[in-house]
Amino acid sequence: MAKINQNDVTQDVQTATEEQAQIQAEDGADNAESAVENVGESQTNDKEGQVIVPIGYSVKLREIHPQATYGRCGYRFNKTESVYLPVDDLTAEQVFQAKNAGADVVVTPGFNPQIVQLCRALNLPIIPGVNNPMAIEAALALGIDTVKFFPAEASGGVKMIHALLGPYAQLKMMPTGGIGLQNIQDYLAIPNVVACGGSWFVEKTLINAKNWSEINRLTQEVVTLTK
Repeated sequence: MAKINQNDVTQDVQTATEEQAQIQAEDGADNAESAVENVGESQTNDKEGQVIVPIGYSVKLREIHPQATYGRCGYRFNKTESVYLPVDDLTAEQVFQAKNAGADVVVTPGFNPQIVQLCRALNLPIIPGVNNPMAIEAALALGIDTVKFFPAEASGGVKMIHALLGPYAQLKMMPTGGIGLQNIQDYLAIPNVVACGGSWFVEKTLINAKNWSEINRLTQEVVTLTK
């Protein structure tokens, strides 16, 4: 398989100053899964065109989240303490790594138009995360018709999906977040739902322990339930 070089794809890149400062910004939306703090590089002079570029995120689950802990991107988040994610873990470099590793599709927790455009330039299908009309409009404008509804339960669940499909009947969805054996069939009963995401059957603790038999049992359990 030929490797993709990041320099082969033309991208608009914003530059930042070398001076660094920390900034914090909490995502105040009620339907957000987590409280996020941006730790960024910032300018300290008046040069025109300089911008703040995040260098990391501090993530803590909101109390509204239906689970005590939540695994995503190789991390385990909780409601009691923040988990630091370097921005390098959330950049376009992952797209190239996925492409070079033979990935068939990229799934993201949110909608980043730059990542969407990069995937399209690489002919790599992408399913970006959305949970509101604004993000859906942005996705449709870039030719995306299949999205990840995330975080599903915290964003209104099945009722919210039905509400969004009113004006966006052409949209296909993959709900993820707060889905388990107790409610997965409710989501799959919606015609526009093409799949559901979940992590309870591939918990990081099971993977680290190489407990493949338990992973197989949990996977078979949900497959049998949804046949």
